[in-house]
Amino acid sequence: MYKPQQGDKFASRYAQKGVIGSILPEDELPRTEYGIIPDIIVNPHAFPSRMTVGHLIEMYVSKCMVIDPQKFGTFFDASIESNDIKNFRSTFIESGIPIMENMIDPKTGINIGSAFVGVCYYTALQHQVEEKMFYRITGSVNSISKQPTEGKANNGGLRIGEMERDALIAHGANAILKDMFRNNTDVMEIKYCNICHSISISETCCNSTTKSLTISNSFNIMNSYLDSIGIHTTINEK
Repeated sequence: MYKPQQGDKFASRYAQKGVIGSILPEDELPRTEYGIIPDIIVNPHAFPSRMTVGHLIEMYVSKCMVIDPQKFGTFFDASIESNDIKNFRSTFIESGIPIMENMIDPKTGINIGSAFVGVCYYTALQHQVEEKMFYRITGSVNSISKQPTEGKANNGGLRIGEMERDALIAHGANAILKDMFRNNTDVMEIKYCNICHSISISETCCNSTTKSLTISNSFNIMNSYLDSIGIHTTINEK
């Protein structure tokens, strides 16, 4: 049987997906005043972004069914009146169990705040960290963009996307950014004419020698596209 580990992906029935960030033993997890230890602790910031209100409603309704299974825990009472979410609040009032429960630190026994605790169905997705682990030292590159090929099946490179870039910026990793986004993949040397300032493919142009300039391959591709539609670009180095 496969044992979930850090990095595995799970989801509820409302597209509220997420990965395991940490796995802790029970004696290190917070618990309610009734001694209930939650199986999953979810960051509340996940709900406004994905707007998965159904996830919260399932926890709310399921908790009512746990408190009073004879009243709610049946498949045969599906009338709108009996399943109106506004009617479930009385169950909490009658039982004395609060909707938001106080959480206790297991080491100190101190109240660390309140949290919404409930029952929710979760399923494991086929995005397991063991299958996704991949690295590449060197390999083939795209003939046009000069970037590493895409995809694990093609022995492609690991993508540094927008969010990864922002994380590096937030940590002030300027040297790593320059290394990844320029030096390793996107830097190239061209020659241009001293007189007409056009990019040259030979050592001489306009009866004069050319100068060397280091540019990004992205700029070179853009320049080629502009040339193909009749827009000529020149280089003025300062």
